[in-house]
Amino acid sequence: MKIVLTGGPCAGKTTALSQIKDRLEGLGCRVFLVPEAATLMFKGGLSFDNVSREGHADRQLTLAKMAFDLESRFEELAALHNGPSVVICDRGALDTKAFNDSEQWQSILTRLGVTEGALSDRVQAGSASADVDLEVARKGSNRP
Repeated sequence: MKIVLTGGPCAGKTTALSQIKDRLEGLGCRVFLVPEAATLMFKGGLSFDNVSREGHADRQLTLAKMAFDLESRFEELAALHNGPSVVICDRGALDTKAFNDSEQWQSILTRLGVTEGALSDRVQAGSASADVDLEVARKGSNRP
């Protein structure tokens, strides 16, 4: 099983991830947590400061590739586990769309060699059992 948490900053993804993990482990599942690709890249030195439009798209493409790779590797680990397992993603490759205009997004999809439908199918039907958008959590919080 795979769960992808989506939502903007301060939407409650990290809090939800922790609660879902604890609950599933309490039910006897092995939980694999996929870190957000962008967080890893920013901590590693990625910057969007003073980059051209093309440079922005190149960096977003790299983030999408990393998200795909992370999801795939953790899915492989889960498949090796004997017993029930769940992969929980802190965002996913499809989240890249939110940070690009439609022209940049189409360029990224072309360069990845996929369609948005294929990405969506991968999340909804192919390998994900749930895609949870946490905008509702943010609206109900005291955060801006």
